Amino acid sequence: MRKHFEKGAAMYFVRLQCGHLHEALDVIQEIKDDQNLYNRIERCSNTAKDSFKKLTDCLKGGPNKWKFEQYITRIRNNLAFHYCHKKWEKLIDRALSDRAGRIEVKTSKITLGDHLSLWRFEHADEIIDSIVCRQIFGVPRSADLRSEVDKILDLGSDLGKTLIMFGGEFATLFVKDHAAK
Repeated sequence: MRKHFEKGAAMYFVRLQCGHLHEALDVIQEIKDDQNLYNRIERCSNTAKDSFKKLTDCLKGGPNKWKFEQYITRIRNNLAFHYCHKKWEKLIDRALSDRAGRIEVKTSKITLGDHLSLWRFEHADEIIDSIVCRQIFGVPRSADLRSEVDKILDLGSDLGKTLIMFGGEFATLFVKDHAAK
């Protein structure tokens, strides 16, 4: 049962991470646009500077903007925080039709319990997984699904680490500067 819950938790974490990355880019843009904030980057380590550059590459006009929008923002906008069913009704319909049309699909579990961590509606996770993997990421049935998805998820994971590397150092420097005033 633990694996059953861990899978749902991992999928939820990916959706949250996409949301946080999307929101963080607004802060990266603000730092880039504010000369006082931007000047602090010169006092950061090379690792933090490189991390900031990697994040700015995801902003408008950056070489990774398309990938970021395609893989991160679409998950954030369609699955992580916006539950307007009209907005993603077609995605759900396609995933349900795909699932219903395949004989090899297994039965899904629904678990309930006296603690929130025991609750899981596996069918919903499978539909979301289908939307992410097949529709948003565009992985065809002929491909090795996990291999292809892992390549894309590595982008999000790398950006998450990059944000932490930059954000931790930049925030510490910012607080020290303001504490010194």
